[in-house]
Amino acid sequence: MPAQSFDDLLDQIRSSARSTRDLGAAFEKLLGDFLVTDSTHKSQYKAVKTYADWAKDHHLKTKDTGIDLVATTHAGEHVAIQAKCYEAHRTIRKQHIDSFISASAKTHFARRI
Repeated sequence: MPAQSFDDLLDQIRSSARSTRDLGAAFEKLLGDFLVTDSTHKSQYKAVKTYADWAKDHHLKTKDTGIDLVATTHAGEHVAIQAKCYEAHRTIRKQHIDSFISASAKTHFARRI
């Protein structure tokens, strides 16, 4: 079976999502899988978890803080990730990422995506 393009995968995710929540969860899964399998990124990241799962592992509150995923590097650093599955024409504004910037500024995270 030939590999699907990123646009094809996005179209598939968008058409099968029953809600905005489903769309976000599917996009986060795609992004997490991409970061640990893509030839450029897999050399940097050994694992990607949802924020809630990562927070549980680190005995932190699992409340949604704007951080969607946390990638762990091969060196053991944690990278906060916010994933937005907006239409291509949509603009991301500051208020869309304020909570992510605030939450990811904590000492747990070496950087942000």
